[in-house]
Amino acid sequence: MIQKGNLTIRELNLSRRAISHYDKNLELDMVLVKRIISDAFQAPSTFNLQPWKILMVKSSDAKKRLYDLAYKQKKILDAPLTLIIVGDKEGYESDNSMWKETFEDKGIEETDRIIDFVRELYGNTEKKRLKFAESHGGLLAMNLMYLFKGNGIDASPMSGIEFEKIKKEFKLKDSEEVVMLLAVGYQDESISLATKRRRKAYEEVVTEL
Repeated sequence: MIQKGNLTIRELNLSRRAISHYDKNLELDMVLVKRIISDAFQAPSTFNLQPWKILMVKSSDAKKRLYDLAYKQKKILDAPLTLIIVGDKEGYESDNSMWKETFEDKGIEETDRIIDFVRELYGNTEKKRLKFAESHGGLLAMNLMYLFKGNGIDASPMSGIEFEKIKKEFKLKDSEEVVMLLAVGYQDESISLATKRRRKAYEEVVTEL
């Protein structure tokens, strides 16, 4: 169902669903899509570095290539577009243009000191580097899902995919990691959604210390 406008944050959260079947006959307003994606960059990131990028898969050829590397999930072919969410394991390095913008009032020496500190925090092991990329990509992806839903558009995450093969097929840099896919479009309402499953209760998840 296409829902638009004025949902509270709680209503937005409770109404969001993962969609398996997309209506391939309903197109997206690309002006709106671009605005939503731009707004999603307000997601939090370390020192405002925004170490992410998005590949927008919308052509028939690109869809087929991605479909073959995502265990042939039909939603990739039917949805108007699928976003490949990418995190950069080296997004804290000095070549990130956001350093200059964030610390333009600092001298080069002070900025370099901060970069060295952040490199130690996030880049001194491969596990930390991967966490840096994936956690930031995840923050961006969740922001996208809520913003799309708030504008009546469905967006479903996919992580059952061939991560390394997608990275190679779409020519990502060595430092760039595929975090997940988001199929974006409108639910095929001729196919009923499955009954929403129970979410764990507070007591099952939270340990108060």
